[in-house]
Parts: sequence; C-alpha cells; structure tokens
Amino acid sequence: MTAEREKREKGSVVAGKYRLLEHISGGGMGSVWRAHHAQLDAPVAVKFMHHRLLDDPEALVRFEREAKAAARIRSPHVVHVYDHGIDAWGIPYIVMEYLDGEDLDTRIKRVGKIALDRTVQICNQLCKGLSRAHALGIVHRDLKPGNVFLCASDDDMVKIVDFGIAKETGTQRVVEGETQAGTLLGSPHYMSPEQARGLELDGRSDLWSLAAILFRAITGKRLFRGHDFGDLAVRICSDPIPNPSSIDPSIGPAVDRFFVRAFDRNPAGRFQTAEEFAAAFEAAVTTPLPRVATARLELPALPRTLVVSRPTTHIPERLIIGVPKRRSAAWLVFGVLLVGAVLFLAFFPEVFRELTGGVAMPVATASAEVDPKQEHIQKLWETLYSQVRTNDIPDAVESLAVLVQLEPSAPKDKRNTILDLAERALDRGDRTSERMSELMTTAMGEDGPDLLFELMITRDATKAGKEAERLLADAKVRGLGSKDMNHAHAIHTAKGCAEKRVNILRVKKGGGEQTLREVRTMTSDCHKNKSACCFKDDASVKAVEDALVAAGH
Repeated sequence: MTAEREKREKGSVVAGKYRLLEHISGGGMGSVWRAHHAQLDAPVAVKFMHHRLLDDPEALVRFEREAKAAARIRSPHVVHVYDHGIDAWGIPYIVMEYLDGEDLDTRIKRVGKIALDRTVQICNQLCKGLSRAHALGIVHRDLKPGNVFLCASDDDMVKIVDFGIAKETGTQRVVEGETQAGTLLGSPHYMSPEQARGLELDGRSDLWSLAAILFRAITGKRLFRGHDFGDLAVRICSDPIPNPSSIDPSIGPAVDRFFVRAFDRNPAGRFQTAEEFAAAFEAAVTTPLPRVATARLELPALPRTLVVSRPTTHIPERLIIGVPKRRSAAWLVFGVLLVGAVLFLAFFPEVFRELTGGVAMPVATASAEVDPKQEHIQKLWETLYSQVRTNDIPDAVESLAVLVQLEPSAPKDKRNTILDLAERALDRGDRTSERMSELMTTAMGEDGPDLLFELMITRDATKAGKEAERLLADAKVRGLGSKDMNHAHAIHTAKGCAEKRVNILRVKKGGGEQTLREVRTMTSDCHKNKSACCFKDDASVKAVEDALVAAGH
C-alpha cells in the first residue's frame, strides 16, 4: 500500500462532506488535515490513522474506541470530536474542531518560558478538561506541551488535544520526537514513574505529566534528560527532583513545595484530583515571597564628652514610687507577648504546623472519618456554586455533568441551584444549552425531567421555560421522570376542565408536591390564581387534595 499522504490530494472529499484543504502535520500515528465541512460550511480538522497500522486489528479497534471516548468529553477545554469513520481507502479517520493558534511546546520554544500568572491560567483550564475526562474514567496517557493548544482567536482559551489516541502497541521505546506507533504509551519526558514501568495508570498519572509540563513552562527546562529511554526511565523513577528555584531563583519556596508533592513517586502521595492540583498550584504561585532581611541602621555613637546637666527641679522620692523600673516593664511586655503567641497558635494550629514543619499542635480534637468521595463531591458543589455566581455557565454545566456521574440523585438543598443553572443554560440557545438538555433528559434520572417541569410552570414566559415544555412533550423524556411529575404534567397540559378533572381523579399513588400544587391551583387557590377551572366545591377532587396533604405533601 502506498503512503497515505500520497493518496490524499488537496480538494479531495472524505465521506462526501469533508473537503481536504491543507496537510497540517504527520507522524507515526497518522496525519492531520485542515478541511471544510461542506454541509455546515465550517472549518474542521481530519485526522487519519497511519496506513502501517491497518494490519494491526487491535490498533483499529483502539482507534475507534478512543475516538468515541474523546467525543464523550464535552468540555470547553478539550478539543471537540464531531465524527469518525473509515474512508474509501479503508483508513479510519476522526473529525474534530479546527483550532487556530500554536501548541505550548511551540510557545515555549519561541519565548523561552511562560510567566507564572499565565501558567496558572493554563493550569486551571487544563485541570477543568482533565477533571471531566477523569470523571468519565478516561486517562489521557500522553499529556505533553505539544498536546496543549493555545487558541489564537482567544489567547486565554486552552484546549487539550489528542485525547487518548496514543496507546501501547509494542515494545519499542523512543526518547525524542512525537509519540510513535509501536512506542510505550506516552511521551517519555512527561511520563509518570508508574507509566515508565508499564504499570496500571489512573488520573494521577496525568497529574504527574501535567506537573512536568508546568515545570518546563516556568523554567524552560525539562524535568529530566536521558541518553535513551532506559536512562530516562531510571532518572524518572529514582533521581532527586530538582527545585524550580534552582533554575530560576525568582521562583518562591511555595512553588518548590508544590512540586515536591506533585512529583511524589507514590501516586497516593500526590494531589488526588485535578481540582486539588489546580487550587494548590494557584495558591503556591500567589504566596508572597519571603521578605529579604535588611541591614540594621546603626546610629553614630554619642561622643564620650557629652555632659547632661542635672534638672534644676528636685522631684520628691515619694512622687516616683509608682513608676516601674525599666527591667520590670520589659518583663511585663515579654509576658504579654508570650501569652498572646500561645493563644494565637492554639486558635490557628495550621500556623503551628507550618512553623514546625508539619508537627500538629497538641490540642484535643474529635476524630472523625472523612469519606474522600463525599469530600470530593462537596468541593465540586462549591466549584459549581462559584461558577454560577460568576455566570461561568459552560463550566458550571460541565461541573454538574461530573457531579451527576458521582451523585446521580441531586440532594434537595441543591435543587434550586440546579434549577437556576438550568434556566441560564437553556436561555443561551447554544452548545451549552444542548449540553444541559442532554444532562436533564438522559443522565440525571428523575431529577432531570422533574426540574424541567419546574422550569416549564415557573418560567413559562422565558426561553428556558419554552425549551423545557418542548423537551417534556417527548413521552420518553417524561417516562424518565417521577410519577409525581407525570401526574402534574398530565393535569397541567390537559385541554379543558373536564380532562383536567379526569386526570386529577386518576391520581391514586405516586402523587406528590408537584401534583398537589397543580390540584390546588383549581381548588383552594383557584380564585387567587384566576384559574379557568375551579373545583373548589367538587367533593371528589377535594378528596384527592386531602389525600395528598395527608400523605405529607
């Protein structure tokens, strides 16, 4: 078979809709072309598997599996995958969004190193993408500066590319250049120790790789170098970790301490989640540098011949009895300061631990087991609250998507927050709206359709309310909701008072708060709500209302 690039010419069409315009790059895994989506009139990028891998059945299965996995990671900070298939020559391809800009590797080579504040921005966005992927059980395995893309149209936007495409296909190992077909999975300079040893990986391996990327970004130097893969692997697994400040003295000790933990060779000792990693790096960078000690100001000595004249007025001894002597005053000040210091450290034990290198303050505390999963969930909720408050709706929706994976049923005290987020997301009418609709109609169990009904009846005049009504018109979506919501929806959407009454009387079991609210609009509250249907004096309807109230709704 001839080389795949020779088979592709500028202007050729793939799958009847992707017209190839320009060959962008190529490597051991395949080639990437800039293309034009004829039907959508939009630019895309098309990646083709290298033709040498066509004889490897596992590579073909893996390419398709990884394409589908990448498409599941819907985050603003991960390149979007739109399509995949096999072209006329039998070569698999993936269609993804076209990005204009440069990768981080090119940026570092061009400018030398990246400023700390900009590196924090890059880190935060990469961690958002990784958090979404890890929540879905997807590990990148090949994080490196070349797979971190800085968009030219929006320099603040950072995206992870080539998500999970590289895989172990053989035993040959390389040290320089791009990830090759037949290499150990990943780029050696950014491999974690467990990856270099060929062990099982999880998201913490990606966090080591991310730390290696940040190390290079702020210092301009790779963490380790080696003559070949074996030499490099030994260094990754055993050499002392250099402090960034040893390369750039302007970097503070807090950043050095961050990398000590980030490069813990035991995964259990590292940051356990991308959120924790991002927060720790930002805190380290923003920690003020220690003050440089200044020389003491020495005053010139008084001349020995200086004579101080005695006061002409004699002060009686009895008038100065109450004035403390100089030494007594000094001891009093020392005692006050000592007591103050002890009280301060007692109330702020974390300061004591920092000063003593990790020794805990010897105070009695109640021991309690902390569930790591629940702690992680709580942090995610705090992140979502912050994103909603700052109107960062796309990221808030992605945070909700991660929470749905961990906690399918939303706690009652979180429903108002989700409702607020859903209204804002559905009002947008963009990809974020589509993402929110997908979550509420597929991933959130009963909560999704139930919250859609809340939007439908409480925000009926808004775009979100109308979108909720449209989604609930689908019987399949309603079928995912609770019996309470289905009863309420049937009553609310019934045409005419007779049909509403029939639907009220059908409520035997499963009615709840939403059903009771609908019934009350036509009974005790019918005049207040100016309802067209009023069953206030209808004994049968009132019996249903009373039963719902008695059930505690």
